[in-house]
Amino acid sequence: EIRKAVTSNGMTLTCWLLDARMSTPQLIEEKWAIMTHSRNIGEVKAIGLYGGGSQAARAVSSVPKGAPLSVYAGEMQPGAKMTKGDFELFQRVQAAGGCVMAVNIFGDNYSWLLSNRVQEQAAKLHVDPTIFLLKWVERRGYAALVPSLGVEPIQRNVVSSSSMGPERSNGSNSARKRGLSL
Repeated sequence: EIRKAVTSNGMTLTCWLLDARMSTPQLIEEKWAIMTHSRNIGEVKAIGLYGGGSQAARAVSSVPKGAPLSVYAGEMQPGAKMTKGDFELFQRVQAAGGCVMAVNIFGDNYSWLLSNRVQEQAAKLHVDPTIFLLKWVERRGYAALVPSLGVEPIQRNVVSSSSMGPERSNGSNSARKRGLSL
């Protein structure tokens, strides 16, 4: 229904994620076929999964003429254990040219963002804890899907984020560019 509303207004979705966290393989296959059709006719540019792990990825790959998994979004925070299966899935998605998105990096009710560990590490680097967590994601080669926090934490730390090291994306020494690459 959302897809129809967006496309009837002449818009295109950039990315459509299927929430596979509590889905059955059969439901994932059915929805993936619909999403593949939308991608094939140009209504959406990329399709992916939110959660579901290797089981969901197998269901996607079993869809006849199904589009490849171009985005996988999963919950991750510093210090949280990742299963071997999730790590291997992230590697496969990236090796195929896809994007891995870190979801919920601040933790439930911002628990990671407010934790002593993150606060202390951010203070050592002279950055806001928000920037510290975003840089943690970036250094692993993932994208971050975060709630809106306002622009102040990013503006405050455009210059100070350089203390965490050079950007991998362009190697520029411009603090402004580093701040905008988040």
